[in-house]
Amino acid sequence: MSASRRYKAPQAHGEVLADPSPEAAANLVGPNREIRRKLLPEDLFTSARQNVLDAAVSYLRENGEPVPALNDGPLIVTGHQPELFHPGVWAKNFAANGLARRVNGLSLNLIADSDTLKDRTIRVPVVAGDTARLEVRAFDDSSPEVPYEVARVTNAKKFDWFGHAERINFGPHGRSMVPDVGNAYYGNPYDQYDADHETPIGEHFSRVRRTQERAWGCHNLELPVSRLCRTDAWAEFVAAVERRLPEFTRVYNAAIVEYRRANRVRSVNHPAPLLEPGERPFWRMTAAGRDRPYDAFPASELRPRALTLTLFARLFFADLWIHGIGGGKYDEVTDAIIRGFFRCEPPAYQVLTLTAHLPFAVEGDPAGELRRGKQFARCVKWNPQKFQDVDVESPAIKLRVRVAELIAQKPTTRQGRRERYYQLRELKGLLSATAWVLPFEEAMAAALVRQQTAAILRRRDYAWVLFPEATLRPLITQFL
Repeated sequence: MSASRRYKAPQAHGEVLADPSPEAAANLVGPNREIRRKLLPEDLFTSARQNVLDAAVSYLRENGEPVPALNDGPLIVTGHQPELFHPGVWAKNFAANGLARRVNGLSLNLIADSDTLKDRTIRVPVVAGDTARLEVRAFDDSSPEVPYEVARVTNAKKFDWFGHAERINFGPHGRSMVPDVGNAYYGNPYDQYDADHETPIGEHFSRVRRTQERAWGCHNLELPVSRLCRTDAWAEFVAAVERRLPEFTRVYNAAIVEYRRANRVRSVNHPAPLLEPGERPFWRMTAAGRDRPYDAFPASELRPRALTLTLFARLFFADLWIHGIGGGKYDEVTDAIIRGFFRCEPPAYQVLTLTAHLPFAVEGDPAGELRRGKQFARCVKWNPQKFQDVDVESPAIKLRVRVAELIAQKPTTRQGRRERYYQLRELKGLLSATAWVLPFEEAMAAALVRQQTAAILRRRDYAWVLFPEATLRPLITQFL
């Protein structure tokens, strides 16, 4: 396995990482489709795609949402957990739609509701004067970690009023787009829970997001993974793994071990735990959540893990998958599994993200100030004689004179140079205590505060709903 792929998140506002470029990605669609066509029987090649499209259409119609125009062109797919993710993640949805237009195809977003909702909060920057701090705000009461598929709202009032509480005023740049997450889709902020209390949290967030996407010209098909797992195509994939489970386990584990070796990963959980003998590479959904299955179960009760989700999608119905940075890296393992188990070259995928900063003004270059300050501190340490008050009387003056004398000396022997070095180090240590650096220390303390504030304001992982439309819309719609 190659360890050559290195993806670095863009740092500047508006900067995009796209590997390969959208133009080059369009050229991968044909070869990817041929890989799938050669691997799958003709009837499965045709039916798997239709299974997924039918399920996605049914899902949108059941929610009372419009369905994009369908065609027989290539299918561009991406996916993520149904959380309030940052704009870099959201960009994949727009990129998938834009690429589908380029190749006269369709775009599909898979809602990974089989993943768990770990935390019912988001991070929010709080600005006070010239400083900022990071606060964690809850959109619901704390609850045990469960899959999004079964994660329900526990505090309706807190959830519904979350949007009102989290609106941020950016001054001349406008206000954040935070919707009243309960009210944005249903209408009355309280009656909705009486009428539809079984709606998962992730479904609330997904509906709000899709409404915004359509308003900005992006109209994808969508499908929760929980519903994907009701399709015949998923059952075919599960059966293919079950028929050769020992071989799949061997290939799966070998790919993870090699990835860890090549990337110097020590964690036993990254990019995924190894499979135990008899363990299936899926999750089994239960009334309490999910567990690791060691026996055969109906495919509809099983959910893919991260590696098997993209493995299934890339081989059975996606003509191109669009990853973020993390997914793009761990799918090196998926590539190895495809080569080892399915004995074919893996279809190529694209890695795409962007960086968007909240529209707070950050003056100057705080990080540069700190860097220059550290250089100054090093200079003080090694040349304290240059930073003495001219009015300081002996013994400092005598020490400075002695340092100058030693610096002027040019010992010719190794022993002489060593003795000179130790004398200079001792004298400079004494002088450091009287170096005139108070203004510098005050400036460094102020620069540290500015740097910490800038680091908070320039984070790239704030939820998309915190951004004003004027800031985010031009960045996110550039992919259409």
